[in-house]
Amino acid sequence: MVKTKCLNCGIDFSIYHYEIGRAKFHNRDCASEYKRGKHASPKTEFKKGDKCYWKGKKNPKVTKWLSPHQFKKGFTPWNKGKHTGIKPWLGKKRPSMYEDKNKAWKGEDVGYTALHDWVNDRLPNPGKCSHCGSRKHIQLSNISGEYKRDLVDWQWLCAKCHYHYDRD
Repeated sequence: MVKTKCLNCGIDFSIYHYEIGRAKFHNRDCASEYKRGKHASPKTEFKKGDKCYWKGKKNPKVTKWLSPHQFKKGFTPWNKGKHTGIKPWLGKKRPSMYEDKNKAWKGEDVGYTALHDWVNDRLPNPGKCSHCGSRKHIQLSNISGEYKRDLVDWQWLCAKCHYHYDRD
């Protein structure tokens, strides 16, 4: 057992060693009083001129120290309107990173799932099975069984036809 002080009323109380840093109050009433603001906390009291002073009021939601000029009228952040990181490329294919230009490109040594994804991006799904015409559970099926990057070697089948095609 370890002795600690209640943050709200200052009473000493005992906690287990694994509660250090988590147990801050000796009962629930003290915790709720503390959360309602009926105490003197250095974290939520701001004076005029402090970095977290906000429109003449205390702002308990501010958790980090902000510079005082951020609340002035007309303040513009340095990065407003600038594209940072990868945002300009979201939803688009980057020509410098596409297929064989990408350093992770494996060519014919690609895995089963990645090859299916590659074919799925390039071979449009007709929405029906090429054998029976069913519109349920359409899947990509390899015709030759060699799994190569050739779109002619792939077809769209329903799950039932795909099962029978692979079994025969």
